[in-house]
Amino acid sequence: AIREALHEAMVDIRELSAGLTLAKLEEMSPLMVLKEIIGAHERRTETAVALKVDSIPEELPMPLKISVFRFVQEALSNAYRHGVGIDQRVQCRFDGRQLELDVADGGPGFMPETKASSGDESGLGLIGLRDRIESLGGTLLIKSSPGKGTQLTMRCRVA
Repeated sequence: AIREALHEAMVDIRELSAGLTLAKLEEMSPLMVLKEIIGAHERRTETAVALKVDSIPEELPMPLKISVFRFVQEALSNAYRHGVGIDQRVQCRFDGRQLELDVADGGPGFMPETKASSGDESGLGLIGLRDRIESLGGTLLIKSSPGKGTQLTMRCRVA
């Protein structure tokens, strides 16, 4: 079990290192970023992710683009790890001022209040995401309950 966990961690680290090159991200539109992250996740996990784009800006400031990348990457990783990859989906909406991204799964869900207050280290990824999004003036919403899956929502103003 330890060997398998270490192997998975190394695969994740290699993908993060390869995927986070700023030059590559700079050249990509936000839609291309979403498709790249989802494709890499599908190849790595051999699961499917539905993408629905209602509206998306043509360009984003680089700090926001990096946050979108990390948010979707971490949320999909959690959907696979904790939600067993069931009914994974990403949705994007943009109203001309605010960008909203949802990443959801149909897994077992959890009680967000309990995870946040338990000191459970598996919640560190969510804490890091919240900090990153809030540093840009955005919000991270967590909607989950046992037996009903999980939905993470990132909302940020686009300057």
